[in-house]
Amino acid sequence: MPFSTIPRIPEQRNSFQRFYEKKRFDFQVKPFLFSESIFGEMSEDSPEAAIPWVLFCGIIYPNNLLFLEGFMKYCPECGNRLKEDVIHGERVRKCENCGFIDWDNWVYVACVAVAFNDRDEFLMVRLKGKEEGKITFPGGFRNLGETLEEAAKREFHEETGMEVRDLELFNVYARDEQRLVWVVFRGKLSGGRFEMNDEVGEVFFVGRGTEINKKDFRGSLTAQLFQDLMESK
Repeated sequence: MPFSTIPRIPEQRNSFQRFYEKKRFDFQVKPFLFSESIFGEMSEDSPEAAIPWVLFCGIIYPNNLLFLEGFMKYCPECGNRLKEDVIHGERVRKCENCGFIDWDNWVYVACVAVAFNDRDEFLMVRLKGKEEGKITFPGGFRNLGETLEEAAKREFHEETGMEVRDLELFNVYARDEQRLVWVVFRGKLSGGRFEMNDEVGEVFFVGRGTEINKKDFRGSLTAQLFQDLMESK
């Protein structure tokens, strides 16, 4: 599943959907910074392109709160109206009946795989479509039931047609303004060959000391990861 697929929070989705069906929610749609697929229509740093998608998903998928910014008005556990409160200096909404707290702290979690070949070069991809020519790493959102490692492997295969193994956690990056977390693994390329698809036009390997114009990167997260890989042992 690419980053563009509608993500869901497993702990909350069923409750949110159930209480939406009972018309317990009063939604307020607000455009916000949104990081879409590494191969989607929106860049890592551009909020403007997100607005049509936020509005679209707020209309077509109103039960998916990940596209709607703001607090819930009713408790997903008991249906009692939530009241504003301050806990540890954070503005929250709290249920006085059952104690449920809406912290409004959800994030998108994306899994990225950096695959090295036998020459200690790592694989990157060049995008197609609206971000034609932009460079980044294979990755995407985790499916329900997957481990983070499984999600990284699957996304790597979907975007490249190739396989990666022996994954180890490399780093975790957070962009609070986009409610986005990148969990990045590094591993070894274990086989396969590039398969043409609608999102990636080319895969290539990058060696130590290789320089890439920052304007060619898809966004700031790609640029930061690239720099950290170059500085790592």
